[in-house]
Amino acid sequence: SNGSANSAYYSSLSYLNQDGIVRGADFKRMSWNNTVDNQLSKFAKLSATFSVVYQERHNIDENNIDTGTIFSALAADPVTPVFRTNLKNIPASINDLFCLSYLDPANPYTFYSPVLLNNKINPVAQCDIMHQSVWKDLTLRGGLTADIDLTSWLKYKGSVKAEISRANPEYFTP
Repeated sequence: SNGSANSAYYSSLSYLNQDGIVRGADFKRMSWNNTVDNQLSKFAKLSATFSVVYQERHNIDENNIDTGTIFSALAADPVTPVFRTNLKNIPASINDLFCLSYLDPANPYTFYSPVLLNNKINPVAQCDIMHQSVWKDLTLRGGLTADIDLTSWLKYKGSVKAEISRANPEYFTP
């Protein structure tokens, strides 16, 4: 930031990199913010703002009570294995629950074990699959504000602002 008697400017650059509470859930943001203030006369001031914000996060489903990773982990029984490969001595009564006929050597995502005794998704598989989906967003914001003293008791303030945003989601489904 810097300025003179009639003008001032401010510019900032920030970066945030935050891990989520679920493995693979993260959030990154980079932003550049700028403000310029100009006292045009004793009665008029013009201000301009401009910012660029880039955000990126992996699309881990954390909050949903039906399909959320946290709820799936809490609802999973503690004896179900994460993977259904190399299973040994499976009792015949639960052998069909592992759907071993669905294993496909060409598709490693079929190796994850289904969660037994409920309809929830294997939370480890969910994190590994959803981590590959990325949401990206680029936003440009700008604005002008004019402050004019019309009289000692009447002031005018007008603002014009614009925002352009482009989201680019990349989804992965095995």
